[in-house]
Amino acid sequence: MELGFTPDPMCYLQQVLWDCQCREETADTIVPDSYPDVSRIVSCHALAVMRSKECRQGSAVVNGGIRTRVLYVAEGESMPRCLEVYLPYTIQADGPGLTENSIVQFSSRIKSADARMVNSRKIVVRVNLCYELGAYEPAQAELYRLDKKPEELQLRQAEYRVPLPVEGGERSFQLSEELNLPTNHPLMGEICHFSPRLELLEKRLSGNKAVFKGLVHLTMLYLTQGDVPVTYSTEIPFSQYCELGDVYDDEELNVSLEMTGCDLERIPQGDGEGLLLTMHLLSQCLVSAQKALTLQEDAYTIRGDFAPQWKQYEFSTRLDRQTLNRTVRDSRELSAREVADARVYLDAPRQKRLPDGVEVQIPATAQILYYDENGDLQGVTHRMEFTEKISLADNVECRIKADLGGDVAAMPTGSTLEIRFPLSLEVECLTKTQFRTLCGGQMTKGEEKPGARPSIIVRRTRTGESLWDIAKANGTTVERIRSANRLNSEEAPAGILLIPT
Repeated sequence: MELGFTPDPMCYLQQVLWDCQCREETADTIVPDSYPDVSRIVSCHALAVMRSKECRQGSAVVNGGIRTRVLYVAEGESMPRCLEVYLPYTIQADGPGLTENSIVQFSSRIKSADARMVNSRKIVVRVNLCYELGAYEPAQAELYRLDKKPEELQLRQAEYRVPLPVEGGERSFQLSEELNLPTNHPLMGEICHFSPRLELLEKRLSGNKAVFKGLVHLTMLYLTQGDVPVTYSTEIPFSQYCELGDVYDDEELNVSLEMTGCDLERIPQGDGEGLLLTMHLLSQCLVSAQKALTLQEDAYTIRGDFAPQWKQYEFSTRLDRQTLNRTVRDSRELSAREVADARVYLDAPRQKRLPDGVEVQIPATAQILYYDENGDLQGVTHRMEFTEKISLADNVECRIKADLGGDVAAMPTGSTLEIRFPLSLEVECLTKTQFRTLCGGQMTKGEEKPGARPSIIVRRTRTGESLWDIAKANGTTVERIRSANRLNSEEAPAGILLIPT
């Protein structure tokens, strides 16, 4: 007798690609004729923007560029000049599960940036870019149910709650803000560089919308009209949303923001000058839900034989997500009169497996612009590393994203330069879980011969046994054992057990 199990599909998003790498981009540039000769380079700043992303059969491609600003001191001068260099990039990741309908999510950050002189008219710029590229494909898992169960067939069901991604969405938006320099700041000459850091403060689901709020932390280095470098910082709040296909309530939302364009320009404002910040951003949203997996875990027949057919599943599920906030402190031997500017670039975290978890190493590169004891403007690059230990089971992996949690501070103290900055670590723990369920089977009916076995078996229970295991081994039912022993649960009690057959 063929048992007819009915397919019961469960829809979700399956991750078909995860690529996390660093790459180096270099470019040679000739100093324009209108610029003076280079005497020495004191600083290099980089800002990455994504221009486009697309997915096709078997590969995902992301195009973008890195805007670099090189600060140098010209021959015969003491104050800096600024030179801009643009480095385009193309990233391609291949995967057999990628299709034109795959949902691609991309994030990037600058690992390091530096510039070297070839001669007084030629500069080489080198930037290291770290990126994470993930892709999801609509998938369907066929679960099964048995609508008409034969009386003699014993069937055990179990339900598991598994967190799985169910929908991705994205929306481009623009932030435009006019800024006023404080009255105590000197008048602006040339903008050397600027760094917008994005911070999400709130994210939630409301019906078919992903709603999120945050801050843009803007830091700018500019030259005064007297060619003195000055730092200016401000915060700009924003609130946006992204429309989704379905309606949600208490599901989990993850939001990633990527810059697709950014400009900061001087504008006339009243009797003086102001700034206009224009940012183009792409919000990338991913909704995860607790999916109910109802599995037909086991079956047997109390008369005859049963030959089961099984189907296996494997899901990559997230067990936990947490944010660790730390303060990093470091120092180096350096005699500085005053610090003009300080910034930190974070490298991709490296993991080392330990018996009880992982050791995470986060390298960082600090670039400090300072005045030496003679009052000359200088630049120094300082490399450091932060270590964090995370407890983790053997079958669990973790993905770690490191971000600056606030402003960078650099202070001269005698012959030492102290560097301090907040670090935010987002730790995501994942595991691959395997399930199986009955998807069919052949049942052969049989009749029990009178006197072939006793009507009641008396035996002692073994450690770890369940009533289901005992009933299956003796060709009876859980209900009969519970009734004969006056049990209220399906756990096998320690001691002697009556087993009616």
